[in-house]
Amino acid sequence: MRFELRLDPELRVRAQASGLGRVLGNLLSNAVKYGPEGGVIEVEAQRGSDRAVLCVLDRGPGVPAAEQPALFRRYARLSPQPSGGEETTGLGLALARQHARAQGADLRYEDRPGGGACFRLEWPLA
Repeated sequence: MRFELRLDPELRVRAQASGLGRVLGNLLSNAVKYGPEGGVIEVEAQRGSDRAVLCVLDRGPGVPAAEQPALFRRYARLSPQPSGGEETTGLGLALARQHARAQGADLRYEDRPGGGACFRLEWPLA
């Protein structure tokens, strides 16, 4: 996998490092787990109107529209399978959203134009 970073170097967020690290760790781990072998994972961070907007994008299978409401539920196992056959618990995204919300942030999923996933993390600015 290759990572492409597009980050605003002036961007500052109000966060506990461990909580933010857990959320980002989960999103990056999922992008590696579900992305195609040799693919590119893009990470973008920019200033929104009142929040920092960080997106982790991959070209994996994405999440079917009918399954998206269950995406952040504990123990939810959806139809997309990890590209390397790894096991999943169905807890990672539920915990990532919980950590984000505990710090006043939010985590959402969006279909990526052209295929794949976009996990959008909106975090309070410092």
